[in-house]
Amino acid sequence: MDELVARTLLFNINTLLDHAKSRRMKNPDLSAAVLTNQAQSNIFATEIYQRWVEAESVRENLEKETRSLKRKIQRSPDVERKIT
Repeated sequence: MDELVARTLLFNINTLLDHAKSRRMKNPDLSAAVLTNQAQSNIFATEIYQRWVEAESVRENLEKETRSLKRKIQRSPDVERKIT
């Protein structure tokens, strides 16, 4: 990610206070580094959240499948014969 991409991203999601703080920085290289770092952090946080949502969906599906398989096993004639 370069400075232009970072600035574009942060321009659209930052507050007015964030924009004012960024403009007050004296060192342009430091300003660019901070902007790039902040933009990358925002992207990583979004990616982590998306992965968590996907993992939760997979977990729920596996739990449903496990419950279904347990019901099938309990209804199986072989299992009932072994129990009796």
